[in-house]
Formats: sequence, structure tokens, C-alpha cells
Amino acid sequence: GMPAADWAQRMAAQLAGNDNVRLLPRTTVWGYYDGNTLAALERVTDHKEVAAKGEPRQRYWAIRAGTVVLATGSFERPLVFPGNDRPGVMLAHAAERYVNEYSVLPGQRVALFTNNDSAYRSVVALRKAGAAVVAIIDVRSDVSNEMR
Repeated sequence: GMPAADWAQRMAAQLAGNDNVRLLPRTTVWGYYDGNTLAALERVTDHKEVAAKGEPRQRYWAIRAGTVVLATGSFERPLVFPGNDRPGVMLAHAAERYVNEYSVLPGQRVALFTNNDSAYRSVVALRKAGAAVVAIIDVRSDVSNEMR
């Protein structure tokens, strides 16, 4: 791994090098309409202490896209159970970060509880770091063979 901020900066620089890409930082898409039409608002000068004369505060964009990818992100949420605040009980992504960013193994024997594929990435990181993954409890009724 690489810190998310470094990855994002590297990807933005790579995208900026393409003639068919326009980056719109500080822009919020607030509407998605028929024909892949998007309504967006760019904050042009809100981040500046003093705006240049004649520079608009905001700019409205009507974007017509050939393809739209909705990448809204996600947040891992903890399970609620008695004792979930005890030392050693943590989110799978937190354990993965300890390993990948700090070279710290959060436990020798690890059990993971999951309801999605992302925990399996944590399993790989923990095993590579030397942890014995003693159990993977996946509550889904159908887990792809790739994850087994």
C-alpha cells in the first residue's frame, strides 16, 4: 500500500496529463439526469483569501458524459456487541493499516467477521505479516470462489 493522499495525488497528476480529461477540484455534482447529464457546482474562489477582480465565486457546470461512474466511497462500520471496545477488537481495515502503514502486527491469532469482500484484502495483509488467521466468519450466504 500507499497512503491514500499520495495515491490520489498521483492519479490526479496522471489524469491531468490526458487531453480528454478536465479536472474540477472543489466541485460537487448535485444532480444526475437523463442521458448522463450531470449538474455540478464548482467553488472557484471560496478557498482563496482574496478573489481576482471579476473572478466568479462559483461556476455551474452542465456536464453531458458518455459514461458515468458513481464512486461514492464507503465507511467500514463496527459491529455492536458486548466487549467490542476491548483491546485487540478493531475494524479489519484498521488492522490492515497497522500492518501496511506502520509494520505493526495487531495480533498473532486473528479472527475476522465480515459481510463483504473487503475483509479478505485484510486477511491477505495479516497473513503476509505473519498472523495466523484462525477464522473468517462471513455472514453472506453466497461467497464467490475467488474469496474462499
